[in-house]
Amino acid sequence: MSWENKVEVKRGNIGERIVAELITKHGYIHYGAITEGAHLIDFFCLKGSSKDLFCIEVKTKKRMASREATGFNTRNFKEYIELSDNHKMNIVFIFVDDFEECIYSAKLSDIRNDGTEIKNVTIFPLALMKFIRKLNDEELVELRTHWKSSYNYRNVKKFFS
Repeated sequence: MSWENKVEVKRGNIGERIVAELITKHGYIHYGAITEGAHLIDFFCLKGSSKDLFCIEVKTKKRMASREATGFNTRNFKEYIELSDNHKMNIVFIFVDDFEECIYSAKLSDIRNDGTEIKNVTIFPLALMKFIRKLNDEELVELRTHWKSSYNYRNVKKFFS
């Protein structure tokens, strides 16, 4: 199966497009990854005349069903820390979550010491995340078209309500 035909890549592309539109609307100039395949960072961003440079990594995924948390592979988490430390680069994680039906974020500098590793995944409490905005109906339909999961969310209460 080609890279672009993978379900997680299609969902990721939708999330990246939603975030690109969001950050453009808020006056940021962004530069995205153009290489096909996995990449550590989705966007480098600048705003205004300050030329303050930072990174955005988009995570298009539902929060955990078993707890009020979200996260990503520990291997990647270590790479984000290394990138941030080596280049004095701030990294912002933006989560596009169709279960919570919203977009939320966290800066690496704010969460780096609050992660818990479970089975090679580092997770962070949703309480550390900053709500950005609700997803609209069109975005939710598009995201849910490209989703398959064995997790049961039937009895999970939304955190961002």
